[in-house]
Amino acid sequence: AYAVYPHAGSWREARTVERAQEMNLPLFPMVIEPRGGELDGSRSFFAVEGDGVVLAAIKRAEDGEGLVLRLVESLGKETKGWVTLPGEIDSAVEIDLLERGIGDAAFEADRLRFAISGHEIKSFLVKLR
Repeated sequence: AYAVYPHAGSWREARTVERAQEMNLPLFPMVIEPRGGELDGSRSFFAVEGDGVVLAAIKRAEDGEGLVLRLVESLGKETKGWVTLPGEIDSAVEIDLLERGIGDAAFEADRLRFAISGHEIKSFLVKLR
């Protein structure tokens, strides 16, 4: 599929990458019967802050221990930001594409902090409490 997205200013100012991802990867909501539990009526499980940063993938680690988060910087500029997760972080490391640790990752409570260069892809292995 394709679309024409008229906008004022540059493609960066118009956040064209984010609009394209929204079109190509739509969310499919479902209504289900309420079940027991402690969750609120609505909740954001992951939130990303950082100009031009896209959370491109969330998956279970290959060894089954933790979650792999893959971030992509889409505007071609260095930025800092964080990802808020659905629970308190126990440990976090930056990893390569084979899920081997390459460095420590900064986190506090349920937030993973990062710095990312233009067009860079970063992956993190996060374990929740």
